[in-house]
Amino acid sequence: MSEQSPTPPSPNIDRAPAVSVTTPRDGLPPLLSTPAEISDAAATLAAGSGILALDTERASGFTYSQRAQLIQLRRNGAGSFLIDPTHCADPVTDLAPLAAVINPLPWLLHAADQDLPCLRQLGLKPPQLADTLVAGRLLGYQKCNLGHLTEEVLGLHLSKSHSAENWSRRPLPESWLNYAALDVEYLIELWDALYAEAHDRGRDEWIRQECEFERCKPDPAPKQDPWRSTSRIHILKNRREMEIVRQLWISRDKLALQKDIAPGRLLPDRLIIALAEQKPTTEAELKRVKGTQRTRQRSRWLGAINGALAVPEEKLPAFRLHAGHSIPHQSQWKRLNPAAAENLTRCRAVTDEIAQQLAIDAQDLVAGEALRTLSWSLTEPTPPPSVTESLRSSRARPWQISQIAVPLSEALHFPLQ
Repeated sequence: MSEQSPTPPSPNIDRAPAVSVTTPRDGLPPLLSTPAEISDAAATLAAGSGILALDTERASGFTYSQRAQLIQLRRNGAGSFLIDPTHCADPVTDLAPLAAVINPLPWLLHAADQDLPCLRQLGLKPPQLADTLVAGRLLGYQKCNLGHLTEEVLGLHLSKSHSAENWSRRPLPESWLNYAALDVEYLIELWDALYAEAHDRGRDEWIRQECEFERCKPDPAPKQDPWRSTSRIHILKNRREMEIVRQLWISRDKLALQKDIAPGRLLPDRLIIALAEQKPTTEAELKRVKGTQRTRQRSRWLGAINGALAVPEEKLPAFRLHAGHSIPHQSQWKRLNPAAAENLTRCRAVTDEIAQQLAIDAQDLVAGEALRTLSWSLTEPTPPPSVTESLRSSRARPWQISQIAVPLSEALHFPLQ
């Protein structure tokens, strides 16, 4: 589905100042954690009507796991609820009455991809999904976090001062709970307004497809070599440095799991790369690496480095893997595959132009991975049968394919069908 004349939303300079909201309309709901409290909340939600607004708070950047530290729910006719799953003796069992009520309901979240994995861990999963972040992005709003959307669309200013807190802390301060409750307080009104706009502009089907894609997207499968995801690993120059990264990453991950601490708080990726490059073997040498002055567990990291330096050459990990469908980091394309690099430049020029015409971000029009797969595969001995098929295999949605398949085919001089 394509718009006749897309017009991006723009702030109304004559709009009245936003109304500041600091507490929920019906007051701060109590924090629930016992089976009886959760069962009562479920019964009240069952008596409500319409879509169910949800949110979670996690302790990203603080804890090793991404489990839900707090669940916020709201439904018209039922009000808002705050549930603390960390105090449940058995979260899945204790939340079963809630799951029985809300799992058949359509859900509404903001940035659902952040919340759905931890909710699934608790036995909570929706049959239908709406996402205000998806709606805002596909309608062309420049700032799509919940605070900005609520202010621009509803004229309400929500304080977002507690967005980066350590939500594993107990007890949770009242100001944090107010913040959390407000995340669902106006979510239904926001969705109604965004969906009405999407329907008027012919983008409601785009949003439906994107929300269904997010709902059905599986949790990422465990990576065979997760240490290879270390930030900036592609700058390393040899297999010995790769082995240092591997051993540092594994040592860090074991300690992080043991202490339930986010790995980056123990040793940031940037320091893993710096240590791999400089290869300190003593504490004095390690201290000279920029950024390590306050690093703890120095003996642990030195042990990993020295262990990596002792590995025989023939047992070092492959420096770069390129086999089957794996594709090298794009920074290497001009050297390894100039034709693919040229394809990617053409693809990006096409999709950037279309995204600009539609007033949306190019990444929302098509995932960068889809363009990289297409660009690289056209230089392989057996290229994809068509641009459309390549996009489909990369899980591009029908609305995206309808916008970009023909222009990409023309730019790449490759058949559409």
